[in-house]
Amino acid sequence: MQIVFPDDWNGTFEAAPEVDRLRRRAEVVIHRIRPANLAGALQLADVAVALRERTRYDTPLLEAMPNLKLIVSVGGGDNPSIDKAVAMQRGVLVCHTSGALGRAGGPSGNPSMVEMTIGMMISVLREFGEQDRGLRAGGWPGPNGRVLHGKTLGIVGLGRLGTEVARAAAFFRMRVIAAGLSLTPERAAAAGVEFRTLEALFAESDVVSIHLKLSDRTRGLIDRSLLGRMKPDAVLINTARGPIVNEADLLDALQRHSIGGAALDVYDQEPLPADHPLRQTEHTLLLAHCGWPTDQTYAQMVPETVAVIEAFLDGAPINVEHPV
Repeated sequence: MQIVFPDDWNGTFEAAPEVDRLRRRAEVVIHRIRPANLAGALQLADVAVALRERTRYDTPLLEAMPNLKLIVSVGGGDNPSIDKAVAMQRGVLVCHTSGALGRAGGPSGNPSMVEMTIGMMISVLREFGEQDRGLRAGGWPGPNGRVLHGKTLGIVGLGRLGTEVARAAAFFRMRVIAAGLSLTPERAAAAGVEFRTLEALFAESDVVSIHLKLSDRTRGLIDRSLLGRMKPDAVLINTARGPIVNEADLLDALQRHSIGGAALDVYDQEPLPADHPLRQTEHTLLLAHCGWPTDQTYAQMVPETVAVIEAFLDGAPINVEHPV
């Protein structure tokens, strides 16, 4: 029995004591850097661990894994990088952990994403990134910072995380409005925020924060037409999924300075290529998909992942998903 972690970039599992239990029951192979020959690295895998959406388990890859019996989706049951229907057709179970915000139906569980979202807002409005780069280059920047207090925050996707961000923003006396593909005025009012259409939200907000799940409906949703409605000094925060925002349209808006800036933790391609033009944009805070890798998340994620694998090895799988 071989268990493969193909993309443990943060070393999350490599030194985890819980993984030692798995090593006593199976061969555990951990790659810190995703192999160039991914199919070859996974060819003998009986169990593959999908850390978020780092690796796409599509039909060609699944067909190259004849021994595969289980994919563990780490970070919840909404991983769009796994072709669940094809996996099930091939007799492969897809099981999930509870995700970065804790178990469904429970409290938020893990504040890492909420803290980071608020931190990104503060950083981009106060120009922390520009100041840091300027000082390291020998200069003494003259920042023109702005506060959150009194600003209008537009939340796109008022789910569990979006609602928690709205509550945190209230502490800073921000005015919060929200929009979504299925959001109703009644649900918005119940969360203590004002309902808007997407078009009105982008036109009215000083800060727009994305909290949607990636799906066929949301892929490329934030495009030139919506970005073009933003105020010239408004900023975009994306901690959700890169492809929700049309990257080419965002890049154009940043290069033309038609919006005030952006703070991004997610991208179309991860890791972000070294020559990607986003790296050259001004008024941009770029993070390396670091919303979830925190001490508190690890304390939940690693034991849950191991528990899912152990349950499978014991013949009693848990958290089993089925294709829609």
